[in-house]
Amino acid sequence: MALKPSYDTRVFLNVPFDRRYESLFAALIAGLVYLGKRPTCVLEVPAEGAIRKDRILDQIRSCAMSIHDLSRVQYKTIHGARLPRFNMPFELGLAIAVSKLDRRRPEHGVVLLEERNHRLPVTLSDVNGLDAHVHEGTQIGIAACLLDTFGGGGPDELERMTSLARSVSRFLADRKRAYNLESIYRRDLFEQAISTATDKAELQQAQGG
Repeated sequence: MALKPSYDTRVFLNVPFDRRYESLFAALIAGLVYLGKRPTCVLEVPAEGAIRKDRILDQIRSCAMSIHDLSRVQYKTIHGARLPRFNMPFELGLAIAVSKLDRRRPEHGVVLLEERNHRLPVTLSDVNGLDAHVHEGTQIGIAACLLDTFGGGGPDELERMTSLARSVSRFLADRKRAYNLESIYRRDLFEQAISTATDKAELQQAQGG
C-alpha cells in the first residue's frame, strides 16, 4: 500500500475546483491512494509565471495516466459576465498530445469522467472514441470508475474505497472549518489529504479491510 511516486504510479487529476466537487475530489484522492497510485494536479504547480503551462505539461508527462472530469459544462458568473470554463479541456488536450507524441515513455493513458451519461459526445465531440466513466456525482460512483479503470474485485473493495473517501472528506472538512478557509483546493491540504489517505488505507489493510 506504500506510495511509490514513480512514473508508473503517478496519476494527474484534471477536475473542477468548486465547492460541489469537494467530496468527489476527496474520493479521487482516497481511491487512487487505495489502489497504490500517487495523485498529482495543478495545485502542485506555482500559479505565477509565464511558464505555468509548460510546468503543467511537464507534470502531465511525469504521469503514466491522467483523469479528466468534464462534468462542468455550465457557465460561471465572473464580474457579472457568464463565462465558460476552458482550463479542463485545455489540460485534456495537453494530455492527449502527450499520449500521442511523447514516445520516450510508454503511452500516457487518458481517462474521462462525466457526471451524466450520453452528455460528452455533445459537449466535446472531438473525443468520440474515448468513452467516459459516469460517476453520477457520488463518492461510490467515483470509486466504481476507478475500479473499472484500474481493476479490482467486488463490492467489498468498493465499500472499503468509499469508506476511505468519507474519511478523507471529513479530514478536509475539518481543516477547512478549523482554518476558516473558503476552499479545500490548496497545495498544503492536497498533500495532507494524500498523507491522511495513505495512513488510513494502511490501517484499513492492517485491520483486514
